Amino acid sequence: MLCRGSVMRFIRSVLSAAFLFSGCVMSPEIDTAISAGGRNAAYPALLISAEVAAIADAAGGTTTATIAPTAPPDTDERRAKALRARAARLRAPVLDPATKQRLRAAETRQAD
Repeated sequence: MLCRGSVMRFIRSVLSAAFLFSGCVMSPEIDTAISAGGRNAAYPALLISAEVAAIADAAGGTTTATIAPTAPPDTDERRAKALRARAARLRAPVLDPATKQRLRAAETRQAD
């Protein structure tokens, strides 16, 4: 029967061998050269989902069913209201008065 120490030594030796042999692996050559066209290209434009859907529809694509609709305008107000309510709950006292009194009594007992 194997003891726990021998299992740990075996695992440690297997991991050590794996680390040793991983240092001998040749990494693939990656071409990092940037063409002149790529270097002078404009930064890509950021589009909202409605614009992406319009472009896809114009190109004959059928992606409008898979793109999430834009949020209704009142979403921001509802989110702000929910955040304000959460902030109010976080500002509330953590300990109720009975717990505070019990902790203070325990503190005075410890001080004596």
